Amino acid sequence: MVEMTLDGEAKHDHRGALRLFSAALVTSTGRVFHYPVRQPDISYEEMQLIENLPFSIDTHMQASSPSVVRNIFKEILREATNVIVFNEEHERKLFPFLNEVDSRGRPLFKVQDAMKRAAPYVKQWNPYFSDYEYPSLGMTASHFGLKFIDPGWHDAHADAQMTLDIWHYMERNPPFSAEGHQVPFEKELSPPVLIEHDLPF
Repeated sequence: MVEMTLDGEAKHDHRGALRLFSAALVTSTGRVFHYPVRQPDISYEEMQLIENLPFSIDTHMQASSPSVVRNIFKEILREATNVIVFNEEHERKLFPFLNEVDSRGRPLFKVQDAMKRAAPYVKQWNPYFSDYEYPSLGMTASHFGLKFIDPGWHDAHADAQMTLDIWHYMERNPPFSAEGHQVPFEKELSPPVLIEHDLPF
């Protein structure tokens, strides 16, 4: 079973449009695909001001258009048994192909939302809705005692890796045991990842 996590980093530009600037995909087998996204009508200098990008555009990490990056990720995700995201609604906006269905109307991708699954663990109760609030990625990581890889939260690669670590934690530790006691935390992070930037553009 190959699980894959997907994360996109986006900001609103000066016109108020939500723009994708960085995207990453991490697999449970340790592969990583991380690309800056080139917006054709925005210069790289403007991109840096909007996103404060921690990387430079060079031969090892080439920027490409949003449609090319989305198409690359769509092809990779066809091999996934589960596509795990943190905040499904947001990621579906950034990656519309997640909404596609086959000829019989069945979803092409099985998308699972780690944010919704984490709510009973983090236990932020909202009395107005009589339900748990959805926690942020950073709050969930802190609650489970997990650490982001560099450069940290709000980097597409770091967020995708953390989403996978959170998912694996929840797979090993249900919120409560059969006796009603919280299951103790077993700190066991994902294996080291191999950075890959060799896909064609």
